[in-house]
Amino acid sequence: MGFIDDLVYGRKKTINENKWQSHVEKDLANKGFNERERQEVRMNFFGDLKEEGHLQQGLDAQEIETGIKRMKDNPKAHPFREEQVDTIGEVLKKNLEE
Repeated sequence: MGFIDDLVYGRKKTINENKWQSHVEKDLANKGFNERERQEVRMNFFGDLKEEGHLQQGLDAQEIETGIKRMKDNPKAHPFREEQVDTIGEVLKKNLEE
């Protein structure tokens, strides 16, 4: 496959802003996260979600893994229990696959 084919057919799956608002927010709410908690989750991934540039937009699998690991490694940096961090990871991975 050439470079152009990689760009057209080999794009990484990502969660973009629209998908975050329409799916991730709803899924987190269904899992019991209140509005403040959903905003806190968003802030933990905001830099990756809002990347500039066509090829880098949205959260990809590596960024999700890194963000979840960062949250687990630094539990004092956010208000979530470990089980909640696991739930956040599950919701993000599920939406990455859809």
